[in-house]
Amino acid sequence: KPAENGPAIMNAFVDAVGHAPVMPEWGMGYWHSRNRYSSQGMLLDAAKGFHQRGVNVSVIGNPTPLSNRPVLGGAKVASGTVIDYMHWVHMGDFSFDPKSWPDVPGMMKTLESYGMRVMVSAWPFLSKGSVNRQALVDAGEAMTVQGTSSPVGWDDNNCCESGGGPCAIYDPTQQSAREYIWSKLHSGYYKFGIKVFEYRTPDTFLGSDSALTEF
Repeated sequence: KPAENGPAIMNAFVDAVGHAPVMPEWGMGYWHSRNRYSSQGMLLDAAKGFHQRGVNVSVIGNPTPLSNRPVLGGAKVASGTVIDYMHWVHMGDFSFDPKSWPDVPGMMKTLESYGMRVMVSAWPFLSKGSVNRQALVDAGEAMTVQGTSSPVGWDDNNCCESGGGPCAIYDPTQQSAREYIWSKLHSGYYKFGIKVFEYRTPDTFLGSDSALTEF
């Protein structure tokens, strides 16, 4: 009977497709985020507030050293900070706007002193102002409308910079494109100690009229 065989079916399924990794200890507590942090100062003020009030969170910041943190399910709870969208100059730059985030190494040092980790929300979209768009389009590493060489466009207020038109989208099915994007994520974030990423796209993008409906 299916109801009785459910666990066995799921065990066989994950054996076939792969097992999810165990959540790291630092990620098992409260993750704090908001619509976005628009600047380094705004983020550090929030982190400092949690630190001073002794608020134990898992993503934006546990105020106490790991050795003193409360135990959750037998594990010490560490912490982190979520930096969401529009922290860049142009969507698709995969780096911080230096005017709003002038000292990323210093920021990371402060957050580390609070025992906090950082997660960055990245997006696969490349606005016309992005320093990475043309290289990917020229290399054929951006998604194209089926049967054409025209890049698929994603249109919203984050992409239409000064009338620049819709964003292109990098093609994750190509290894060279994945390697290019990772190189930018590495130079823009990872080298500063940011090793947690949320790589996302809006659910509404894959609508019934989307060129990617069959993708």
